[in-house]
Amino acid sequence: MVTLTGKKAALGGKIETMNLRATPVARLYYRQEFGCDIYESIKVLTADDVTYESAVPEAVKLAWAMNKADNFAKNLSTPDYAQWLEKYKKFEFAANIQPIVREAAKGFLAVVKNGDDGGDEDPADVAYLIEAIAVRLGIDLARLNEYTNQAFLDMLEIYTESNSDEEIERIQIATPEDVDRFWRR
Repeated sequence: MVTLTGKKAALGGKIETMNLRATPVARLYYRQEFGCDIYESIKVLTADDVTYESAVPEAVKLAWAMNKADNFAKNLSTPDYAQWLEKYKKFEFAANIQPIVREAAKGFLAVVKNGDDGGDEDPADVAYLIEAIAVRLGIDLARLNEYTNQAFLDMLEIYTESNSDEEIERIQIATPEDVDRFWRR
């Protein structure tokens, strides 16, 4: 989680803060609001020809989704993007692009171990897989909102560890104790 700070000119220069949480739940909010995956904004922000003019709108959309995920964790409501943007129209997003991108990269990107073929995984595919696995394991949105993509994959790897020589197919359902054990390690 990261906290952004900026002066809100409309309030006489009062310092305003905003918390961002890059989690799979933020991805879900982004997809619901904008109709595409969050990686579309990440691609724009990491492109070779990115400029501040092209980066700021994408960073603001990411900030909205991550702020909504943080508010969800605190049981607070967040308005839709247009209303939220109106509320924060004087916020200094351009001065906060680096922390927004850093939080997005830390939370949404993950190292995925590929098979021997060395093929590339589409990050969006990995993120959808995370949501599907979480549902199958019985992890609700509140618990999923505590994980970055990488933390969830790390927890899943620990939980499903088996002897690599064996190809035994098995189904395991994570219990709340299993998830709590991951957080205590």
